[in-house]
Amino acid sequence: MAVSDITATVLRITGVSPTANSVEDGQRFVVSSVPKELLMFAQKVSSASTDGSAISFSVNDSITDVQRNGYSCVEIPMSDAVWALDSSSLRFATAKRPVFYHKQGAVHFAPVTDGSNAGYVFYVDFSLIDDDCDLRNAVIFHAASSEFTKLSSTQLPTSAISFNSVPPDTPSITTVSYSGLGSDLDATSPTFSTATVSAATILGTTSNFNDYFESGSLNPLNDNDPGEFSLLTVPPDAPTVPDFNINIDTNLPTYTSLGDLTTMSAGDSQTTFTQWFDVVGDYIADEDVELSTAQIQKISTYIQAYSGEMQNNLNAFNTELQKYQAELSNELQEAQYEQQAEHASKIQQYQAEVAHYQAEVNTEVNEYTQKLQRYNTELGIVHQSWTTMYQAAIQESIQELQVANQVNIAQAQSDLQVAIGNEDRSQQRQLQNAVNDMQEIINDNNSLLQKYQAETSVFSAEVNKEIQEYQTQVQISQKYGMEAEKYYKWSQSEVSSYVQNNSKMISAMMSSKSQQQAK
Repeated sequence: MAVSDITATVLRITGVSPTANSVEDGQRFVVSSVPKELLMFAQKVSSASTDGSAISFSVNDSITDVQRNGYSCVEIPMSDAVWALDSSSLRFATAKRPVFYHKQGAVHFAPVTDGSNAGYVFYVDFSLIDDDCDLRNAVIFHAASSEFTKLSSTQLPTSAISFNSVPPDTPSITTVSYSGLGSDLDATSPTFSTATVSAATILGTTSNFNDYFESGSLNPLNDNDPGEFSLLTVPPDAPTVPDFNINIDTNLPTYTSLGDLTTMSAGDSQTTFTQWFDVVGDYIADEDVELSTAQIQKISTYIQAYSGEMQNNLNAFNTELQKYQAELSNELQEAQYEQQAEHASKIQQYQAEVAHYQAEVNTEVNEYTQKLQRYNTELGIVHQSWTTMYQAAIQESIQELQVANQVNIAQAQSDLQVAIGNEDRSQQRQLQNAVNDMQEIINDNNSLLQKYQAETSVFSAEVNKEIQEYQTQVQISQKYGMEAEKYYKWSQSEVSSYVQNNSKMISAMMSSKSQQQAK
């Protein structure tokens, strides 16, 4: 059946073309949720069985009726089939009271079908819930919910955040040192050590954000990545109309026959029934009027007595049959009341299960949302802590390096001043060259550190961007998840409205019909 409009509408809602499975799932959802008596417009009939064969019926289980030669069949357990086919059994199925049973994915008839008594299976075809059906919106909403669920799973990151940005390489700092002018000077320079800064001293274990985050050293919430959203709650099964049994204490009466009239007498030719009329003929031939009249009277009297006894047996049979029919009518009425009460109870139970299912779905979505919010908060807190510590460590290392270099320069200048008084200009040039070399090294180190600081700022920006992209994916996934839940509720609402409206209409029609019959 045509579902092009349904497919196009789902495409407009979700932005993606729905798969055939999504639309078919929506059609099956509607058929399983709506009582069969409200889906008679979608009823179809199987091919006929005219040779005693069963009708295969493994694809669709929405049977509405099974008929043999126009008579509806009553379903029985497969174990009762042997009695339904046994003509000596009280449960023997007849042409006007046929039965059927399921066996190996097929529907079997009793009595078996033949050329004059064809069998059919009537069922609801889910594919007829199509573009022209009043329930098309329920199919659209259910298919849209399925597509939004798939979009939510597609958008959600499949693993914890993994940073693609690479932190900058730690600069190699050249050691600034001063060894003096030698031992031939009158004045001696004091011995001192120069400052050296290694990569570990500057950055320690904070150089890699992934390692820092996984260590949990500043993890206030200690929450793990919640992972991909998956709905665990299972929707409730739709209720089925309950069967009922009829228990009748009174046995179906049987008519007691008097037997063959000829067996009711015995004896000689005067008392044997088969010879009575021969005797009359003989009396007439002998012109014996009195004996022939007496013989005819005798025959009439016997026949009247036999007829009276037959009438008595018939009256007794009719009396027992009326009792049986009255008890059967009461049992059928009581069973109908019980069925209605049990059906209402199952509908109420199903409605309660649907409400409980909706509550569980809301609970799962809320819990997942809270986990994502806590995880996002933790990412922000840890990243801020790492950035602050990282920048502080760099600044502290730079300051320490500058202080140490200033101490070294001051010491070198002190040596220079001592050497100036003891050495000539050549020695002064050596000292100045040494100072210049140290200053060049310092300038080069400062340049490397400034470059490293700039690269660190770029790295931090890239990390922030990746975190934002991850959070955006999570938010999109949450949005699709909420859309999926919304459209699923809408599909349930469409089904409920259809059932309520049509149930009211059927009740009104039945009430009007009952009033007309009462008049």
